[in-house]
Amino acid sequence: MWDLFLVKFLLTFSVLLYRTNLGLVLEQRFNITPKEIGYLISYNGIVGTLSGFGVGKVAEFYHNDSKIMIYFTILLAVALLGQTLTPYIWLYLVCTTLMSFCNANLRVASTNIAIARGRNKEPGVLMGLNQSVISMGRIGAPLLGGLVQEVHMAGSSLLGVLFALLACGIMLAVPPEGTDRQTADKEKKEL
Repeated sequence: MWDLFLVKFLLTFSVLLYRTNLGLVLEQRFNITPKEIGYLISYNGIVGTLSGFGVGKVAEFYHNDSKIMIYFTILLAVALLGQTLTPYIWLYLVCTTLMSFCNANLRVASTNIAIARGRNKEPGVLMGLNQSVISMGRIGAPLLGGLVQEVHMAGSSLLGVLFALLACGIMLAVPPEGTDRQTADKEKKEL
């Protein structure tokens, strides 16, 4: 389970690094007003909510949470990179839409994999650990993001892309739906 929790941490960290001081970054890059920044952030929330309604269709299409995790992590990295480097507000909106859609699917797929790996035993404990990992990302991301932005305004976003790619590399090395060796060994001893 360590690999799945590490991937979950890295994905949470990557998105939160991007969102560190997002209003300031948007104001400087696109020269927009605080009202327009509010609209952009609200748009992100609305798209994230609406994306939740499409998660079931994506799961039906792929039939494999491991593939969803890998594909949507790559798309998340592309979306973060696009949001970081684009000089156009319309392309920023496209990348924001993609990022929100990826986040919704990644949350559901990682939760499904965690429960399946736990063999449906004690799902409450697994969900508690899952939320603790996310909370750890919420604690560290603003600090690291602020420090990196002191060096360069796009630094936290680029670091977020790096963490998303690192999560993808871990998933390629240790497939998310692979059986947890400790759980499998424990079950063999019980037999």
